[in-house]
Amino acid sequence: MASTSPANPKHTALAIGSRKVDLLLAHYTANHTHPSNERIHLVSTPLNLFSVVGVLYALYPWLAVVFIVLSLLYYARLSFEFCVAMAITLLAMLVLAGILGALGVLWVLWVLSVSAFAGAWLLQDYGHQIEGKKPSAMEDLQYFWVGHLFVLSKLFFKWGIRW
Repeated sequence: MASTSPANPKHTALAIGSRKVDLLLAHYTANHTHPSNERIHLVSTPLNLFSVVGVLYALYPWLAVVFIVLSLLYYARLSFEFCVAMAITLLAMLVLAGILGALGVLWVLWVLSVSAFAGAWLLQDYGHQIEGKKPSAMEDLQYFWVGHLFVLSKLFFKWGIRW
């Protein structure tokens, strides 16, 4: 079965029996069709994820690790390719947080992360006002994690990577 791609609206129609990852992405994509909202989410969604990793690391580094492990378990249930890409992404975020921690500036990481979180959510709220649709994560919390797959799906589609 060919993978559908939310990167192209023509590919969002799904046949019954599609994989869960395809159904989740199709639903998420349906709430992110306006070009401006899509561009906003391509920037703010990864920023939002880094802010969560950063805040957790600043509080207790093991919290960030637990969050990452649990996130990767979720992604592994959806798609091997997405899980690998998210593992690389999350590891890079953890390393960046660790570098700031090793420099002894955890308070800077905390302030930057909280500010990034607020800024990313404000941007996303603005995007959804443009779109005229509520954020998917308000319907179901799992769309917080699906949003990152939405960003990756755009890259995967562009690079010809199937998931």
